[in-house]
Parts: sequence; structure tokens; C-alpha cells
Amino acid sequence: MSWVVVKFLPRKEDETESVEAVPSSWVSVSNNECYWPNFPNKSDTVKAIKSCWTPDKLKWDLHAVTILSTKECLSKKATKGLTTSDVDTPAEADELPAKRLKKSNRRYPSSTDEQDESNANEDLPNFPQPPLDKSKTRSSHSKRTLHAGGRDCGRSQDFHEIESNDTNGNERLTEQGTLKAIENKHDEVIKLVIKNNRLLQHQTMYIDELEKKVVGLNAGRAMANQRCQSINEDLENILKLFPLKTEEVLNELEELISPDENKKKEEIRDELANRLSLDGAPNYKEAVRRIMSAVMTDQLAVFYSYKGHKGKRKFHEKYLSSIVINAVQVCHSKTSENMLLKKYIESEIALWLSKATERSKKH
Repeated sequence: MSWVVVKFLPRKEDETESVEAVPSSWVSVSNNECYWPNFPNKSDTVKAIKSCWTPDKLKWDLHAVTILSTKECLSKKATKGLTTSDVDTPAEADELPAKRLKKSNRRYPSSTDEQDESNANEDLPNFPQPPLDKSKTRSSHSKRTLHAGGRDCGRSQDFHEIESNDTNGNERLTEQGTLKAIENKHDEVIKLVIKNNRLLQHQTMYIDELEKKVVGLNAGRAMANQRCQSINEDLENILKLFPLKTEEVLNELEELISPDENKKKEEIRDELANRLSLDGAPNYKEAVRRIMSAVMTDQLAVFYSYKGHKGKRKFHEKYLSSIVINAVQVCHSKTSENMLLKKYIESEIALWLSKATERSKKH
């Protein structure tokens, strides 16, 4: 077995040169390159150098080097190569006598052999590490884990178990928190649904009441329209009787406008007074003359006086007299703000009746 002293050239500016003694099988003299193991433990690297392991060209790193020497006594030359490139001097060759190899008992290895082997390992210098490529740090870490042995594997397995337990615990806590949040949300939704149902019930009841009121209003309006239509029909029939010419027609009118229990005839009297007020004049005297001429002829008026003087019939006892008075008051209210007293209207009606005979003679 032979070794070679090489100087590893730095790959980057911040790296330093290093010198190492390596087996000749690791070195490519033609390309000035050297394979270097990337073991995590230094003892494995020393063992590989001493035992001249065959380089794994697929896994080991390939470095650019300068070959310094190919002779023996490489430990001191490697140390000297750190300060100078001339490691082959005659003085060193004379200082290093040949060392006799001691054969060990293959069958019974003695403690002395083990001690010599440990002393030989101690005699080896602390070889400097070659420059490492930072880009392969992750790969070196993975390989270091593979060479750590069963103990590291056990620790890694325990760590993964602890990490897995922690992850499972966190997942359970997260799942419990999620379930709790879902339950709370579910309770809120149920409360909201109950509240909305109550509100909907109140609104439904309110709508039902409104519908009942609308139905009642519509029914009342229909009845009012029907009543109004009936009053208008009766009123039109009454207006056809004017002016009254005979006593029979006057009695028929009295029957139509006499009070009743449902107050329909009262409404007819009010509406008749409004209709007669349209024939009024700017003053109440003219209004009385026009209204009386519209409701009664002179031929019928000669039989009446307002109070029944001279044996005539009493006009003030007829319902028609109150209608005429109301009509004159309505007509007067349209032209004056002053209240017209009833006695003035009655006096004017009595005067109109008293002159009925005189008017009838002219005609």
C-alpha cells in the first residue's frame, strides 16, 4: 500500500489550503484530483486512510489538489506541507528508521496489541479537513444521520413518536375546539330560528287582524255605498214630486221624509235641504221665496198658513217646513258668516204663505 501527500486547493476565496496524506488509489495524478470521504466522524476518515479503502466515486467528493510527495513517512510530511511545498528532504529520510512490524496472535489477541493499535492511532497527527462544498451540507447531514448508528436511530424514532403524539394532541385539541365552535354556532342558529318564528307568529296575527279590519271596512263601504245609492234613489223620487200641487202629494212626501229607526230618512232630509239650498239667493228673504216656490205651488199654499190662522192648515207641523228652514240656513252660510236665527226664516215663510192667494189671482 502506498500513500501520497497532496495539498487541497481552495474552491472559494474564504477557504484555506490544507495538506493531507491519502492512499494513492484516491488520487488521479493526470488530473491533479483527489477523492475525499464525507464521513461525519473523523475516526472513520482516519480508518479509511490507514486501511486504504477503495474510494466510492459516486458518493465521495472530488477536489482539486497539488501532489507534494509519494514517499513514506507521510505523517510528518503532511505536517510540513502546511508550511512548505518541499516535503522530500534527505534529512528526513535518514531520521526515519524502518519500523519492524509485530505480528499479532490471531487466535488470542492480547491487550498489548490493542494498546499498540491505540498508541498508533494516537501517533497519527490531527489531519486538517479539506474544504467542503456548502451546497452539500444537507446531503452530508443526511449521510451523517445514516452513520450515527442504532442509538441515533432510536433517539430519532423516539423524537418522531413524541412529535407525532404532540401533533395528534394538537389535532385533537383543534378538533375539540372546532366541534365546540360548531355547537355554539348551532345553538345560536336555533335561538335565532325560535326568535324568527315568534316574530313571524306575531306578524301573522297582526296581518290577520289587518285583514279582518280591511274586510270590515270593505263591508262597511259596500253597505255605505248601497245605503247611499238607496238614499239617492229615494231623493230622486222626492224631487220628482216638486212643486207640490195637492194635499195628497204633500202627505206622500211627509211619509217619505218622516223619521225612522235606522235614520235613513234623516239623511234624506239633510240631503234634500242641501239640494234645495242651491236655489237660494244672496239674502235669506229671497232664498225663502225661491225655495218655497220650488217646493209648493200657490194653489196648494192658499190652504196653509205658518201658524194656522183663519182656519188654515198649520205648515210648521209639517216636516217640509224644517227642511225649508235648513235649506235657507245652508244657503245663508255660503254668503255670510253671521248666524241666521230661525225666527226670521219662519216670519218670511209666513209672509210668503199669506200672499199665496194674491199670487194665485195674478196667474
